[in-house]
Amino acid sequence: MMELDLEVKISQLKKIFSNSTPSKKLYAITDEQKPYVRKLNVLFGGFHEYLKNEINLTKKASDAIIEDIETFLQIFHLDYSDKWLSELDKEEVDYYLQGFLPRKWLGFSKSDLKSMCKSLKVFLDFLREKLDYFPNEIRYRKMMDALNANDIIDTIDWGDDEDEDDMENPNTFIKSNRLQFEGYDNGNLIYSLEGDDDIPRDILEANFMKWLKTIQNVRESDKMSEIEFKKDHLKKSITLEKDLMPWYSIDEINVGKMILNNVYKNFHKLKTINERGLVAAIDCALNEILSKKAIQKEIAKRHDTSPATLINNRYIIAPCIPLEYFYPLFISESDLNSDKEKTYIFKISNYYNGRDWSKFELLESNTLDDLHDVIQHFMEGGEYDEGHLYSFFMNGKEWDAEYAGPEEFQRGRASKFTNIALKETNLGYKQRFLYLYDYGDQIKYQVTIVGLGVWNESKTYPHRIR
Repeated sequence: MMELDLEVKISQLKKIFSNSTPSKKLYAITDEQKPYVRKLNVLFGGFHEYLKNEINLTKKASDAIIEDIETFLQIFHLDYSDKWLSELDKEEVDYYLQGFLPRKWLGFSKSDLKSMCKSLKVFLDFLREKLDYFPNEIRYRKMMDALNANDIIDTIDWGDDEDEDDMENPNTFIKSNRLQFEGYDNGNLIYSLEGDDDIPRDILEANFMKWLKTIQNVRESDKMSEIEFKKDHLKKSITLEKDLMPWYSIDEINVGKMILNNVYKNFHKLKTINERGLVAAIDCALNEILSKKAIQKEIAKRHDTSPATLINNRYIIAPCIPLEYFYPLFISESDLNSDKEKTYIFKISNYYNGRDWSKFELLESNTLDDLHDVIQHFMEGGEYDEGHLYSFFMNGKEWDAEYAGPEEFQRGRASKFTNIALKETNLGYKQRFLYLYDYGDQIKYQVTIVGLGVWNESKTYPHRIR
């Protein structure tokens, strides 16, 4: 399967779609997305060519599909979802159709849903045929079965039917007039909008802004209902006895259930997770805890997902797995029964160059400030321009689950500070988090807890391992 997010190069995509012109429709929301969006636009141009020349659709039908898939890729995939296109699965499609569109698309109708389902089916067939995205027939079939519009209609609260020709409906204006996104400039959307001469431009723009506000912004008042929707969907979909029985005993699966319950309790704190990735991540955690020998590629295959998705979800749920489960893997029984202080082993990697890394061992009583000093003095050779602000983001995402430092300069901006002991941060084994120094220059490191130990009198802490 071609992994669009990690492996494929633009030159490879251009070779595959040599008869097409790259699209300019999709735009990056963040600077980090720009290389990925260039690939998406090459793929999207190939999709346009596929519709026009390979399945012989009329221009009207082709344009309707392009509009639907542009909405999916831009408004949902790039502007909302945390997943890569290569992680597209049944759960993602379910949420997009049943949860996202009805809440975010003003005037979303049953006919819109039917159109979107048809368009997504064509898009999935394109990904399968051109990029071999679904070599597993079962995964592909599940995706296609999820696109049954008649079944989905019954799951959505449509409210009062609205008149599709109502000129007060902002969505009607957008559909009947030409809208062109130009991109972002310092966070501001740049667009061009042309409409019927009979409609005053100020009215057209006002309705456009209503539509844009509805589509793009995740409202705080709506956020919890979206989280509950996703959580309920997972609860209905996941049965660990069925998913894990071939490889674990009932007692071992009960450990997995404890982890899953912690995931549900902390669901609002986690980044986007998906059904197959979550089950695979719990399988991977049990494999580690119980010292079984399955490799990640094998575990991913068990649950019809990719190793990249498994690893991503494994890091996401790390804080939900009690660290004590992993003590016997690293610490002898005699040391566990002693009063020796526990230690954490961290792998610290340059955010921009993963081959530049080191390992350090810190006491559980050491603080995040001590970890900050380790990164400064060891990873940068002590050559930092001192005096800048810094933060640790425990969910691995900037400005989320933040501990900020130094405290005396961060009061009023942050609520949690880096003078906290490591044992108080509730770290999980394999948890990966982000360190940011100097908010202007954006110096970043990935930090992962990769092992555990106990205090050793021959070492001075923090202790550099490699």
